[in-house]
Amino acid sequence: MKAFIVRSLLASLAASYAAASSSPVSYSGYQVLRVSGLSYSAPVREKLSAISYQRWEGDDIVVSPTELKKLENLGLNYRILHKDLGESIAAEKVTKAYRKRDINDLAWYDSYHPYADHIQYFTDLQAAFPKNSKLISSGRSYQNRSIHGIHLFGDAGPGKPAVLYQ
Repeated sequence: MKAFIVRSLLASLAASYAAASSSPVSYSGYQVLRVSGLSYSAPVREKLSAISYQRWEGDDIVVSPTELKKLENLGLNYRILHKDLGESIAAEKVTKAYRKRDINDLAWYDSYHPYADHIQYFTDLQAAFPKNSKLISSGRSYQNRSIHGIHLFGDAGPGKPAVLYQ
């Protein structure tokens, strides 16, 4: 019985540690920089070894606010890609309310849209071409939501398959 209680206690402690450690990370004040020569120059990499940073791809790195002054003193040639990574991440999360859009308006693709907006988008798109399209569903997602699509066809009616993925 004692072993069961100890295991239960350890399991709940582990679960609460996992929950606490999975809290969102803030990148407020962090900068994304493109350092010239990072991917092919040993002297550049050697200079950078004096600071703490996260490597992205190519010559891009992420530097915390506490390391920025040290980086400036290294005398490296770099360009700022994101002045404040936290701000850039927050800007991507902003969703604009769905509005009935002009079919040729590509601004739809500039931001994230919730599932309901995508369904409305497909409905509006099909309504714009009622004689040349048909709403379809190709099954259910892992979240048990319908996977919507549009069958597009010419004036002669459905023939060759064509699909619009969103």
